[in-house]
Amino acid sequence: MSQLFQPSRLVTLGALLLLSSHAAAQQGIDLARAAATELAKELGDQEQASFEEAARSYFDWGAIIRPDGKVLSVRAGSVAASMGLQINDQVMAINNRQLTGDSLAEVLTYLAGLDHGSQITATVERAGQSQQLSGQVLATVVPGWRLQIELPRRDSIAGITPNTDDCGRLSVFLQPNLNDHYPVRIHSINGELYKSLNPNLVLPVGEHIIGVIELINHAGLKRSSSVAREKLLSVVIEANKKYHLGAHFIDSQRYERVNQDYWEPVVWKVTEQSCVVD
Repeated sequence: MSQLFQPSRLVTLGALLLLSSHAAAQQGIDLARAAATELAKELGDQEQASFEEAARSYFDWGAIIRPDGKVLSVRAGSVAASMGLQINDQVMAINNRQLTGDSLAEVLTYLAGLDHGSQITATVERAGQSQQLSGQVLATVVPGWRLQIELPRRDSIAGITPNTDDCGRLSVFLQPNLNDHYPVRIHSINGELYKSLNPNLVLPVGEHIIGVIELINHAGLKRSSSVAREKLLSVVIEANKKYHLGAHFIDSQRYERVNQDYWEPVVWKVTEQSCVVD
């Protein structure tokens, strides 16, 4: 009795390799993001967590075959097509690796790992005769990625003394949600350089002079990075309040770059948040 044809057992060499490689890359990113979230709970005073994966490549031969090796389809323009593979060919071996239903997964793994430019030889049976088909691997690169997680959970503390009971917060973490307002970074506090990357800062109540540098991303603004200088902003901190800092972009002054007249530092939002010095 002849073996029944089972469509569910078809294996798409090219499609399977493509989907598995892209899916693996996305899965790697998802796993790294989840790992970073969990790691953030353990990173205490650290301000960043980074994960990365190097670029990888995969090889798409371009043929659809059954587990027994019979070719059902050859994609035009593929390596398989350039080798002369035809529908109804019976693939017996690839680079001397025998192809059977049991060895198909192993052969697929081997194909996926072939280096770009290496040789590939397929032994096929056609019309009762054995033939050798040769070609060159054209690999596709899956770009590498780097995931950097900012960890703004803990506040930096500045100017707190044992006699200070009340405090408030400054923050540059949120993206301003007002027209012509953009993020800033804190550069100095009361004349002292602020060296932390933490976007949240605890300060004692009272007036403080905050130096900030604009991070304006506007298509109409062109300036050299050497122009990036701080501007000073006076902020009167009240107890249990959080002051969100930003840069107000003044479009009419966008060409006044020497003295940075195109922007001014502002407190764009004030919220209530309990503040206790640990």
